Amino acid sequence: MKLHSKFLLLSLGAAVAPFVLVGIIFSLQMGLLVLELRSPFFGQGHSVQFLVLIPVSAIFIAASLISWFIIKSIRKSLRILKNATRRVAEGDLDFSLAPGGRDDFASLMRSFDQMRIRLKDEYSRRSRFLMGVSHDLKTPLSSITGYLDALSDGMASNPEQAAKFMAIMREKAAQLEQRISHLIEYVKMETGQWQLPLEETDASSFLKQIVQCYREESEFLSYNFFADIRVPDQTMFLMDRELVTRVFENLMHNAVRYSGEEKKISISAEIASDSSKLSMAIENTGPGIQEQDLPLIFEPFYRGNASRNQKGFGLGLASVRAIIDAHGWTITVSSKPGEKTAFSLTIPLAAATAV
Repeated sequence: MKLHSKFLLLSLGAAVAPFVLVGIIFSLQMGLLVLELRSPFFGQGHSVQFLVLIPVSAIFIAASLISWFIIKSIRKSLRILKNATRRVAEGDLDFSLAPGGRDDFASLMRSFDQMRIRLKDEYSRRSRFLMGVSHDLKTPLSSITGYLDALSDGMASNPEQAAKFMAIMREKAAQLEQRISHLIEYVKMETGQWQLPLEETDASSFLKQIVQCYREESEFLSYNFFADIRVPDQTMFLMDRELVTRVFENLMHNAVRYSGEEKKISISAEIASDSSKLSMAIENTGPGIQEQDLPLIFEPFYRGNASRNQKGFGLGLASVRAIIDAHGWTITVSSKPGEKTAFSLTIPLAAATAV
């Protein structure tokens, strides 16, 4: 039974109970009166009315008190929820509800408090998002403004120096344009406005292309690359090739950046024993990720304590999560600080091939 139905029944029962008892008492009184008139026993000074009236009255008083306490408890719970709802509507989320008991009202208040906590976390995430956007867009803009001021003040004493300033401004403008494009793409993925043109793809062939690409890159950038792909040919699944390629670009870019002195990076893939899913992992040596940072690693602009001394917009892993979620896949991260970090992907083959 739903909570509002229970509330109505409880309130109705609490309000009607005393009147029902009055009716019962009245009926007993009338019946006893008739009995007293007909029975010679009561002519000897005995009164059934008196004997029965005491316990019945006690029951009536107890029922009235119980009804009063029930109504008072209901009114108190409703008052607490009303005040909490008003505070949330006014934007105040810095409070908590700590109801006792196990009844429906206590359960409702606990659910309300969980909603408040989730709203507070979401507002905090949006604040970090806006702060990150402001910081990462302001940096190239400030640089462009500085060079424009320098040109206006005549600090470019010759055409060569002026051309150098112009080249730097073009570079910063291109960087700004790229960051805005990444931001727009991320927002589209996050809000579900991106229509994914999924196509059936051979996982084995796709992964071999990825491995070949990064094997060649490893020779150029001098890092140790290992691959272990155990995926049979014609293992088909649906994906947006461009977006999934971007996922690998982001994950491999992070792996190279944080691979430490050893610079060891590996990619592995295999099919589950029941052929229901494809499991993949990209692993790198290096400083790893602190345990307190792991739950936030996919948040926009979040890179741990060293976030602001790194280049880029900070949307890489957030975009990875959005793309993975849009495909119906899953991604997790594990790390041993000072040793290694691994990102694991799970692709449900049965769901993909059945579409």
